[in-house]
Amino acid sequence: MRLTLIAIMLVMAFLRPVWAEDVAAGELAYRSGDYAAAQAIFERLADSGDAEALFWLGRMYDAGNGVEEDADTAYGLYLRAAEGGHAEAERIVGIFHEIGRSVAQNFAIAANWYERAAAQGNAKAQRNLGTMYQNGRGVPADPRKAAELYGQAAAQGNAKAARNLAYMKYFGTGVPRDLKGAAELFEAAATDGNSQATYHLARLYYRGEGVRQDLAKAADLFGQAARAGQPDAQLFLGRMLMFGEGVAESRGEAMMWLLIAAAQDAAGAQRLLHRLRSDLGDDAIAEAEARAAAFNPSGD
Repeated sequence: MRLTLIAIMLVMAFLRPVWAEDVAAGELAYRSGDYAAAQAIFERLADSGDAEALFWLGRMYDAGNGVEEDADTAYGLYLRAAEGGHAEAERIVGIFHEIGRSVAQNFAIAANWYERAAAQGNAKAQRNLGTMYQNGRGVPADPRKAAELYGQAAAQGNAKAARNLAYMKYFGTGVPRDLKGAAELFEAAATDGNSQATYHLARLYYRGEGVRQDLAKAADLFGQAARAGQPDAQLFLGRMLMFGEGVAESRGEAMMWLLIAAAQDAAGAQRLLHRLRSDLGDDAIAEAEARAAAFNPSGD
């Protein structure tokens, strides 16, 4: 009997790294675009209930990579992975329930899945759950709990959670108002490339809230967010260029950014454009319009 147990343990010790290598090989094939190879590996492992393989196979059906896109099949695979304790699958199952994709919309069930994933330290799930507590969806509204969850996610480098917590600190929602703390969090999120956070950090520098007022710094940050496609940042940048605040005055450049902002219905852009049109010649206006039409945002 003892020999039999030893033999089983040796077999299991041999098989475990093989499974792990197969999942890694499947992921490598997926990321390199060899979806057929990835599918073969993941399906073989999924048959044995491997949660990681089920998750990756769910992603394939979710995105339609190498297979026909099928949200129902994706949900079923994610659910099996989630039931096996896969944190990211738990979070995605929560998303399906939150938005009502392939299942009836149910915020309480969504929050429960987010809770399970968040308990495993999944930063995105902590942010998702924080949003549920902030908005009182599926759970009682609890700004303090939301701030706590955003803080946990932000500590792991989640830029969106840092941005959300920064809003709460700025307005004093669920936490004491803390402009300096808000600026630090916006800075962290902006450094990670979050254009909304970059825009709000620029506003703090423009107003001197939580940081020393620095119009040149504000203009630089508005520029970063504007190039990423943020319409309010485009409006602010256009206005600063128009009046030479923190930057050299450039009305042609200002018109370009205000045209881009106006195309996204940024409040106040049309009023400023009206003033610029009376100051600029036809050639300058035509150049600004051409540059605005050719603008392509860099994105987050």
